[in-house]
Amino acid sequence: MKKEGKFFGVLSLLDICVIIIVIFLALSAAFKNMRFTKDVEFNIYIDKIHPEIANSIGYDNIYSQDRRQKIGKIIAIEISDAYGYIIKDNGERVLAQIPDQKSVVLKIRGKGSFSGLGLTIGGDTYQKGSEIAFYSDNFRLKGVYR
Repeated sequence: MKKEGKFFGVLSLLDICVIIIVIFLALSAAFKNMRFTKDVEFNIYIDKIHPEIANSIGYDNIYSQDRRQKIGKIIAIEISDAYGYIIKDNGERVLAQIPDQKSVVLKIRGKGSFSGLGLTIGGDTYQKGSEIAFYSDNFRLKGVYR
């Protein structure tokens, strides 16, 4: 160390501290993002939508409506009749098919992670049963993470 407070005549102690902090922050950011490099698969359940909407869903990339971050790609689509409970005239509650309505289960594959908090994907964390609002180039929907 020279008399001017510089190492090797070029770097001061403050310069070295700043460089160490920048390297630490860069490594922290890299390690934080590494946990999102894993492929995860999960289902989104959409209940009681019109058949035309259900049939318009394709194998598209989907994005979070809140953050506009990519959630993943639809890899499977399962469309079935929608059911709900009705109350008959005698007061009995029965499960019945709802006319002109469909239920859809979308299997999604994306980059994320599962933890005790739930599914973290697209910058958001979802617990089982929570609602996900998402869109693609062809549709905008809300569903429930299962």
